[in-house]
Amino acid sequence: MRLVLTNKRGTFEIGGGNHPTARLLEIEGLSPPEKDLETEACEGGAGDYIKHMRDKSRTITMSFDFYGVDDDVYKLYRILAQPLEMRFFIGSIRRKISAICINQTEIESIIYHRLQKIVLQFYCADPYFHSLSPKRYPVAKRTDMFPNAVLDGKQAIDLDVGSIATVKETTTIVKNEGDTVVYPTIEVVNNSVQNTTSGISCSVVVKNVTTGKSMTISYNPAQGEKITFDAADRKITSDVNGNITGKITDDTFLSEMYLDFGDNEIEITATAGSTEYELSSVCYVDNNYGAVMI
Repeated sequence: MRLVLTNKRGTFEIGGGNHPTARLLEIEGLSPPEKDLETEACEGGAGDYIKHMRDKSRTITMSFDFYGVDDDVYKLYRILAQPLEMRFFIGSIRRKISAICINQTEIESIIYHRLQKIVLQFYCADPYFHSLSPKRYPVAKRTDMFPNAVLDGKQAIDLDVGSIATVKETTTIVKNEGDTVVYPTIEVVNNSVQNTTSGISCSVVVKNVTTGKSMTISYNPAQGEKITFDAADRKITSDVNGNITGKITDDTFLSEMYLDFGDNEIEITATAGSTEYELSSVCYVDNNYGAVMI
């Protein structure tokens, strides 16, 4: 197991009992977050009715011994002075959580200038652990079913049969592997050679077929234009025209565009009248995990 504290000030690594520099002694606060409940007594019945439930922020406390001179201590203090990321490497598992050091003890020198003990406490406003990087799922794409034939490393046959030789895919399965529902970020690029006739409104639709919810904008993307649907921040942007959240349709609620547990079938289309745009798109998922086991 390795635990890395990192920010723009540098990195500091803590490990298990055999770690050559910093040896973790104890850590608390890695279990599932506490619940904050708002309840109301059931009239005429036993128990309570839960009106609202949420996961509370978490506090992580750790103590470790480390071997270092004054420069090592100064480096650690510089890192702790700013918000940081705690990264956990446990076997094949990779997790991270954002944290702020809110309390630290004076370093106790067990062996002068060498073995030193310290206790740290961190506040995590977001109680969830995340993967080190979001998972990437291609959604809309065009697949060449008959690529140009190659024989002995040389071009042998050149096939050019247009749409017959390709399959257009507009759906894919996106997995929510975490412990809560999660909001994806979806990038959509218009690859159409030309747009539809001016004046015809185009609808770009991102749909979660599994939940039945969707995000729809009335917007004509230019060739090569990229539209980013950020469901978590409730925002839709274009790399050409900036914020276009105002283009959503009346029946679109970005708060509903979450990924349920397990498999979610995502479909992305853009149509204007009888014309269907050719798209490429990618869905990014940053799963929420309630706990880390070490």
